Amino acid sequence: MSSKFFEQLSQDRTQLLESEYDYNVVIKVGEQPNIQLFKGHSAILYQLSLENFEVSAKFDLLIAANELENTELVKHLQSQLINDNASWLYLNFSRVYQLSFLTERFEPLQQFCNNILTKHPSLIFNSDDFTTLQESALISLLKIDNLQMEESEIWDKNFKSLKSTVQHCLPHIRYFQITGKDVLKKIKPYRYILEENIWNDIIARFVDPEAPVTSLILPPRKKETVQLPSRKASIITPGSRDRFSGKDFHKLCDNIPGTVVIVKINSTDEILGGYNPLVWKIGHGYVTMADSFIFSLKNGSKNQSILSRVINPSRAILYHTGSCGPYFSSDLAMIGSKEWNCNQHSYDKCIKSANGMFSIDEFEVFQICKNT
Repeated sequence: MSSKFFEQLSQDRTQLLESEYDYNVVIKVGEQPNIQLFKGHSAILYQLSLENFEVSAKFDLLIAANELENTELVKHLQSQLINDNASWLYLNFSRVYQLSFLTERFEPLQQFCNNILTKHPSLIFNSDDFTTLQESALISLLKIDNLQMEESEIWDKNFKSLKSTVQHCLPHIRYFQITGKDVLKKIKPYRYILEENIWNDIIARFVDPEAPVTSLILPPRKKETVQLPSRKASIITPGSRDRFSGKDFHKLCDNIPGTVVIVKINSTDEILGGYNPLVWKIGHGYVTMADSFIFSLKNGSKNQSILSRVINPSRAILYHTGSCGPYFSSDLAMIGSKEWNCNQHSYDKCIKSANGMFSIDEFEVFQICKNT
């Protein structure tokens, strides 16, 4: 009986959307003489929540709100898209970036895009929509001092096909920061779209770095220095001293967060390892973790090293019986005192040339902590 009552009540509320009876809101759309009126009820409109909208619908609503000059709604939608739907904006970056230059109302969206482009300019330069980019948007991008892209790469995006669009962009290329090799290989074929004095100055400077030039020399772009958080490693157990069992591992390493396990494969120079941000403990099931990883260091060669990240978070870490040691799923697992197993499953790369069991010579565990 209760179910039928609420079903009928729901139908009655739905009819409010179709009925003009007792309406108290009128929405005017369009301009004279083409105006259309929509009548509604504030009680219904008040309950509408943007949280229930698809992200693409929010974006379309943002465009419509701007056309209707609804400044408050534009501001609110931008804030929600940036704070709650950043991943969708990233996946639709080219479209979002172009929209951000339509009006000053979209300045927060434009700033959001510029912050991303500083580190990832390829999102625009390598997009299929690059040739349709507005001149103002491209100039804004080129003016970024800490744009993480080589000047020769910027030039290499085939400005010739954009000649009619980029006349005002060319002065912002920092030609004197491009190597002589790249000038000859990448700029010379397109020199005819440059002002004659710019090309002459480029050649003169590479013949004589002290030669006077008439062109404006822009300063080098500011390169960002990536600083990793300061960390220290504290050894928990040097397992290489004697035979080290799963029981020994749990006795010394359980309930300690942020540990790195390192093993040296028997009779080789190959080192395998894994990092677990969580604690280890005895159990009977998988633990969800997206930030763990495993790795391989081969013969001290950086080029041959492998970093393997999680692709199946729900099976990244396994809490096993007390007789077994650390289990990074089946991708790197201690099954006995000196016996380990490696079968790629929950991490994106196999860290050993051949799957299966192997023996180790050394085994150590470190805890990684922030420096205080």
